[in-house]
Amino acid sequence: MLFSNLRRTTSMKHYPLLLPFSLLFVGNDLAFAYSSGPPIGKAGEPGGSNCTDCHAGVVNSGPGVLSVIAPLEYETGATYEIVVSLEEDGGARWGFELVVFDSTDEPVGEITVSDALNTQLDGDYLMHTTAGTRAGTLDGPVDWSFDWTAPATDVGPISIYVAGNAANNNGDNTGDHIYTEVFGLDYMVGVQAMSWSALKRAR
Repeated sequence: MLFSNLRRTTSMKHYPLLLPFSLLFVGNDLAFAYSSGPPIGKAGEPGGSNCTDCHAGVVNSGPGVLSVIAPLEYETGATYEIVVSLEEDGGARWGFELVVFDSTDEPVGEITVSDALNTQLDGDYLMHTTAGTRAGTLDGPVDWSFDWTAPATDVGPISIYVAGNAANNNGDNTGDHIYTEVFGLDYMVGVQAMSWSALKRAR
């Protein structure tokens, strides 16, 4: 797509040496621009895509681990702390994007930013900030936390879609590893004896 756009705005016949340099600068600009937060729709959700749209590579082909720490069940109206964690040997900069969908692939519940230094909201999508990329942090794990409030009524199964980027911090969009994960929550039936906070402490 980038190549096609440049062909329409730059004449290869008159400027044969400009295209390779233009592509190089576009790649670097994208790498730096998205360090402050990726475009929405890159969490690996249905109808969306993931970070390989801008970063070279094949999704889930690297040696790293992307995980979501969350309850397996939700209670209507309850608020839960959820953590995204990413690690990879050799990783030196980190990023993620996340969205929560119901079974009809619509956003559900309410995401609240609890760590404004490292995370931010863009519509229904939670993602890293520039500080949240933890540039220079080697290997990980790197964590991002937020609060999610369940819907007021039972909407059935809920899915947390997340994409993570274990980058090499070379200022370009090559050599990075992209991961995706889907974490499912079911509606809590009956009475739960322990709160989610107590369950986390018991881990």
